[in-house]
Amino acid sequence: MDEEDHKIIVALWSDEIYFKGTVEMGSCTLAFDWFEPPICTEFHEGDTAGLLVPGELYGEDVGKTTCHYQGEITNPNTENWGYGNIIIAIENAYPGYEVHCTFTVHNIGSIPVDICGFVVTDPTGALTWDDMQGALVDDNCE
Repeated sequence: MDEEDHKIIVALWSDEIYFKGTVEMGSCTLAFDWFEPPICTEFHEGDTAGLLVPGELYGEDVGKTTCHYQGEITNPNTENWGYGNIIIAIENAYPGYEVHCTFTVHNIGSIPVDICGFVVTDPTGALTWDDMQGALVDDNCE
């Protein structure tokens, strides 16, 4: 090997680089899905085992439940739309009257979302949420 094969070559390079651009934030807007309207189904306990049976006790028509969405909202970034509120109205409920409501919530924005919980409230303040029962209850009734 001759002497040139063992030489170390060093180079130094220095310069400035500039980037120009725009960064836009995504958006998160939860909405009730207009494509899948809410469904509320009445139940009562069918026997001592606590099994739920669709309909009211003894086939009566005493209780009444209605549900609907209201308050159309639109995400300004995606232009997707849905509803901001679900209204569930229960009238003439009696002990043992149960209603199960099914609805769909979507993120109409652009950022992925995981829903980890929910809050159920009574706008009149007469009912409070009971985690053990998984229901709104009237604390004044025994």
